[in-house]
Amino acid sequence: MTMLEKFRTEIFKNRFVVLAIFISGTLTIIALIIAMPAKPRHAPSVSNATDRLIQVAQVRLNKDQKNPKRQVALCQLYLQKIRETAQNGLYSKCTELLDTANSIEPNNSEVIATQASVSYGKHSFKEGLTYIEKAIQINSKLAIYYGLKVMVRSNLASMIKLSNHFRKW
Repeated sequence: MTMLEKFRTEIFKNRFVVLAIFISGTLTIIALIIAMPAKPRHAPSVSNATDRLIQVAQVRLNKDQKNPKRQVALCQLYLQKIRETAQNGLYSKCTELLDTANSIEPNNSEVIATQASVSYGKHSFKEGLTYIEKAIQINSKLAIYYGLKVMVRSNLASMIKLSNHFRKW
């Protein structure tokens, strides 16, 4: 038996040594990853792209202000901008756009579902659930509405559970 074979035999006999080597190697890799300087993940270019899309949507809305789809499209872009930058002030712009769209076409399921998305983003889950259920009553064929309903209901359930937990304290 060569020296290397004896070494391998001894190591594999003692599995704790192998486990310790594995764990220490893993911890070293984790430490190196944590110590790495943070690199921007293309956030400026994504944000700039969203800004350009917002500008285009605003031009389209100015040309066709009576079309609720234009208000919804711009609101959806504002929601994307909020996800990218956490500029919560854009929620009020969304609300204005959707109020205008709702006054033009009150039973537009797309407008109402977008109102649910805005409510969801603002953590107004009860309001969001009301909106999405109304959108589903108007148009029950869009699967995305059901996905949004599941998200809103699960977050509402979590908030209720958390609220009950703190009441027990």
